[in-house]
Amino acid sequence: MRASASDLRVHLKDWLNQVGEGGISVIIERNGFNMAVLIDLEEYRAFLRWKREKSGEVAVPEEHPDDLPVAEVERIYKATANATDEATMWWRGRALVSLRLRTGWYPKGGPPS
Repeated sequence: MRASASDLRVHLKDWLNQVGEGGISVIIERNGFNMAVLIDLEEYRAFLRWKREKSGEVAVPEEHPDDLPVAEVERIYKATANATDEATMWWRGRALVSLRLRTGWYPKGGPPS
């Protein structure tokens, strides 16, 4: 579905309900230019996975580091050392604390002792 920015103000609640139920996607236009898209959360997550795979980035799991084996947390922490995206940085922060609490030491690249 395509809609103008002024239609968005009027129909936002209804469209969000429909998008959330997986029924539609809405392309928002303003002055003839495509400005944004409303898509459901699963489509967005699929897009992020595709984007990571295309860029060659290592994807962090959706699970909290505490729920993963220590060796897996260490592997992912090391593989994502140069990542700058918000989700990876958030996960790495939790992983750092998790490793410190579970092993008594920080991984290489963590805070100095």
